[in-house]
Amino acid sequence: MKVNEQRERIIEIYGMLNRILWQIESSDHYNYIPGTKTDGWDYYEAELSKVEEAMQRLLLGEEAILDKLRRIVREVRRFVKSFEVPGVVDRWLEIDPALKYFDVVFDAIENCPESYLEVEDNAARAAPGTFVPHFAFQPTLRDVLARNAYFKAVEEENERLNNQFSEDRIFQNEMVRALELVMKHDFPEFFDCQMD
Repeated sequence: MKVNEQRERIIEIYGMLNRILWQIESSDHYNYIPGTKTDGWDYYEAELSKVEEAMQRLLLGEEAILDKLRRIVREVRRFVKSFEVPGVVDRWLEIDPALKYFDVVFDAIENCPESYLEVEDNAARAAPGTFVPHFAFQPTLRDVLARNAYFKAVEEENERLNNQFSEDRIFQNEMVRALELVMKHDFPEFFDCQMD
């Protein structure tokens, strides 16, 4: 298969995944079929299965490409079914560090610092192997300052353009951006400087 043909087929799969991520807000984080109050579990499983079917059909025999796409689909499936924010695998946080700014730990530090410290202290004192509720990570001062700058820039753009984006929409926008970065990361031979 020619490189341009492979690229076009990868973009088609990307488009299908992108469409799913664009539904975070309208589905209330995949709880519902967009625009309804009908449970979305089976609907989104079917949407992800369509992506897998298209991958197999479009890229039959392209095992290296399929392996990378299968990984991305597994990661999107985990996100869709986690009902968490950010709810992504660690590698997405490494590829798009802004996703971590949506973690509840920042709200805990800002709104309930005593509770945050208590949770972290309990986790630090727990015996190895003991499950103790804890936050996914402990932000540094640099993380807190970077998050504040990120949301200040988003709020300024929201106001300047009169977007009136909700928190869910802002998160959705970042998830869509993250998928683009993941695709560029995993397929640099197809997207090097072409999706910028």
